[in-house]
This record gives sequence, structure tokens and C-alpha cells, in this order.
Amino acid sequence: MNKSINISNHDDTLVKEYVARGKGLFNVGQIEKAFKYFNKAILLNSEYSQTYFVKAQAHIEIYEMDEAEKCLKKFLNLVPDDPRGYLKLIDINDLTGDFDSCIYYCQKLLETQGESVDIYLKKVEFLALLNDFKKANERP
Repeated sequence: MNKSINISNHDDTLVKEYVARGKGLFNVGQIEKAFKYFNKAILLNSEYSQTYFVKAQAHIEIYEMDEAEKCLKKFLNLVPDDPRGYLKLIDINDLTGDFDSCIYYCQKLLETQGESVDIYLKKVEFLALLNDFKKANERP
């Protein structure tokens, strides 16, 4: 069963309003209500990528990294070239100690965004943490 309802542009405003309300509720500590609004927004329009990004940030703030990662992957399915999703995934995996995943997401960023000194240096740092100095010393 498809949980997404086909909505008009006018109703898209409601989705954005639900996301904004969810953010506001989250910021004042009403966590359960906030997630209810995020979920309402997703039910109205499961293609609105920003909902998944905001929901992921909320999960990160309450240390629910697995849920945050799920939201970010949905976000990236909708907007695969948006670097914010990969950067957040790098942060999550850095916090959880999954440096192999950090390297993977750094590489994805380099592929989608082009060569970036900052991302390349991040990748080298993670390679060094894994004692893979051979790869860390390779030129891009």
C-alpha cells in the first residue's frame, strides 16, 4: 500500500508547515510530537527530501544514529547529488567508529562533487585511523 498521497502545490505548503512545526517542537523538547509532525509530512509527500534531512538531524541530536542513517539514505535517494546527506553520514559513522563507511561516503562525495581538498583530507584521516597509510599516501 502506498502511504504517499498525491498532493497539489497548494498542499505542499502544508508539508513544509508540518516540517517547520516538527522542528519547533523538537527545539523545545517535545520530541514525540515533533516526530509525529515529521511523519505527517512524509505521509502527505514522501518525495519531499527536506523532511528526511530534518528528521535525520533530530535523530542525531537524540543519539538515534541508525534511524538518522535510514532517513539520510532516503534523502539521498531523492537528491543524490546533495552533499549534505553524505556529510551527515560521514559524521554519524565517525561518531560510531565505522571508519570504513566514512571512507566510502568521502569517496561518494568526491565522485558527486568533484575533487575537494577538505573531503580528500577527511578521507586520508580516516585511512590513517585504520592504519592504511599506503592508501592514505596515494595521490587522488
